[in-house]
Amino acid sequence: MNLQIAADGQSGPTAARAEVAETSAGCQLANALVTFWLGTNRIPDGDAWFSRLLAPPGEVDATRDLSLHDHGYLVFWGGEHDRAAERFRESLDLAASLDDASLQALALAGLARVALYTDASEAVRLLRKAIELTRDLPPAELDHARAEGAAMSREQAVAYALT
Repeated sequence: MNLQIAADGQSGPTAARAEVAETSAGCQLANALVTFWLGTNRIPDGDAWFSRLLAPPGEVDATRDLSLHDHGYLVFWGGEHDRAAERFRESLDLAASLDDASLQALALAGLARVALYTDASEAVRLLRKAIELTRDLPPAELDHARAEGAAMSREQAVAYALT
């Protein structure tokens, strides 16, 4: 919560708007720090940030959706594949409610990353679904999916090998 609002003892709509804005800003910062947390082996720190930010129900928006995905990505590399899959599924559901095909493809790619360890054919199915969702999108709307695709050399190799 905004410290000034808390210090003034304010509550109600003003305090709620400030808290939503700060949670959104916190999510944006956490999303930007994922590479740092991975590169410095501080995955537990990032996990704690995301867990705290995503615990309360939040705005139904692309920032929250991307944070759900990025949290899944972070804990995936920490070896917590089940938690990662849970976050990717939450991201997929939110992206579908937003009707955002690019974010849906990103979540599907995350789920494919997890599936690759147990069921390569499921990973390929998920990646094909992501491709189908984004097939007709203009390039400007593919930023999220393109960024994930650049990091998916292993999954892409499997997809191409099985096609």
